[in-house]
Amino acid sequence: MRKSPPYPNTKLKALWDTLDKKQRERFAKASGKTVGSILHTVYGRRGISAEQAIKFERAASRMGHELSRTDLNGACRGCEFARACLGGRRGRS
Repeated sequence: MRKSPPYPNTKLKALWDTLDKKQRERFAKASGKTVGSILHTVYGRRGISAEQAIKFERAASRMGHELSRTDLNGACRGCEFARACLGGRRGRS
């Protein structure tokens, strides 16, 4: 029996849709992924691990965008450390 893929991540897709080709390549490099693998994530073919959520958050921050790990990964959403680290400034989903 095949597992159904994760649902598309609307927060990541919203950010992705605002980036031009050069910015997408920069975001991919900064997050340790390829543009193609991020597209799989954006459209829900792949999930986002806690580690990758942090990389996406940091890459977005370096580019001047706000994207929270707690919006990208369920484990981060429930993590006391993530809440303390973010200090209530992000991740209100």
